[in-house]
Amino acid sequence: MARNFCLLILLISNLFGSEEFIFWVKISTKNHIINYENFAVSKAMVLTGLEDEFLCEIDEQKDTKDSALDYLNLHKEKLFECFLSQKFKVQDFYAHSQNSKGINLHTKTDTTLLPIRFTIKFKPNSAIIGVFKIKE
Repeated sequence: MARNFCLLILLISNLFGSEEFIFWVKISTKNHIINYENFAVSKAMVLTGLEDEFLCEIDEQKDTKDSALDYLNLHKEKLFECFLSQKFKVQDFYAHSQNSKGINLHTKTDTTLLPIRFTIKFKPNSAIIGVFKIKE
């Protein structure tokens, strides 16, 4: 009986417990056309133990065979939309040259979402994304 109870607790904590992850994005454009994008999600090596606050909800059900990391990688675009209000670093470069045909202008823009720690808590038909409160 106690063994079954412990297995039930382990199952519930894996299905409905929270985990910590790190997310960052880099998007690069040349002449206003995206030529590179990288959405990276990784599991945090050290847990912070800080209190988190609600950021958004992803309305997609988690398949029981998928891990939390698999789920996040499947829904990177929706996760990115959650973090649009966070801090980004934007670098813009331009070069111009003149030849017999006219002036050529070349632009390159790198946009980076700085790495951010977050938690994910699964509900039966969705996932809650939370970010950590800033210490005062």
